[in-house]
Amino acid sequence: MEWAHGIARRVASLLPTWFTVDDLTGPVEIALLERAASYDAKRGIPFRAYAGRRIAGACFDSVRRKEYAERAHQTTEGLQAVSALPSPEAQAESHEQVRVWAQVQQLPPRHALVILAVYGGGMTLETLATKVDVGSSRLSQIHHEALRMLKGMAA
Repeated sequence: MEWAHGIARRVASLLPTWFTVDDLTGPVEIALLERAASYDAKRGIPFRAYAGRRIAGACFDSVRRKEYAERAHQTTEGLQAVSALPSPEAQAESHEQVRVWAQVQQLPPRHALVILAVYGGGMTLETLATKVDVGSSRLSQIHHEALRMLKGMAA
C-alpha cells in the first residue's frame, strides 16, 4: 500500500496545487486491490510492473473526473467553464517530456538521433535505417542501447 501511495505522491507533485495526495489516495488503493485480485504470478511479470501503470492511471482518471465535475458544476451555475490552463494530464506529460528530452541530449549523438527520430518524429526503425544508411539490426542495437542508457539515467 505504501508503494501505491508513493505513486500517488509522485503524480500529485506533477499536478497543480489544488490537487492533493488525499484526492488520489482512494483511487490508488482501489486500483491496487483490483490489480492484486487479477495478478497471475505464473505469467512471470513482477507485480509492481503489472500494477504500476494502472495505479498511476487511476490517479489521472480521478483528477479528470474531479475536473469535469467542477466544470459541470460551474456551467450549471451559469459561469464560463472555459479554462486557459492545460489539463492535469497535459501538465504532467509536459513535465515528463522535458525531463526525458534533457536525458536524451546526454546520449551519444547516434543514440540520441535514434530516440528523437523514433519517439519525437514517429519514424520506424526500418525507415530510419534506410535514411542513415545503417543496417536495421545495427539500428535496433543502437535503439536498445539508448533505451538502456535512458533507463540507467532514470534510476
